[in-house]
Amino acid sequence: GGGAAAPPAATMEADVGGSAAATVSKLITHTPAAEVSAAFKEAASAWPLWDSKTHPQKPKNSGKFRFDYNGSYDTERVLITSGSATLFPTDGSAAVSICGGDAVFFHKGFCCDWVVHEPMTKHFAYFVGEEESSLALADIACDECGKDW
Repeated sequence: GGGAAAPPAATMEADVGGSAAATVSKLITHTPAAEVSAAFKEAASAWPLWDSKTHPQKPKNSGKFRFDYNGSYDTERVLITSGSATLFPTDGSAAVSICGGDAVFFHKGFCCDWVVHEPMTKHFAYFVGEEESSLALADIACDECGKDW
């Protein structure tokens, strides 16, 4: 057990821009669109783009899937560019609703069931500590079907 602890919330919020409006838990940090800094938006615009329409869903085309953030990185940082979803953590903690313009940090060990309400796109990058990881998409496989990204 054990593992690396998530970086302090104040550090993450400073990177994103957040304030008291940011929702921070041990394994997820959500910053509403109005609180996301211009610097974070600029950095995220260079990251790869993910599209929910191409992600395997159960049942097919339902907008529902489980994702376990358990890769060889500390945090997946994302900027939602369009759409909306509700994330239901598998540990029973409160659901998190996300939408276009929001920033979300998924910390290693977080696992949730996604329910996509409007097709979503997001820019994403993997970080080890505060450094962007060289982790390639080929290093990531879907938990449900094993598909490599």
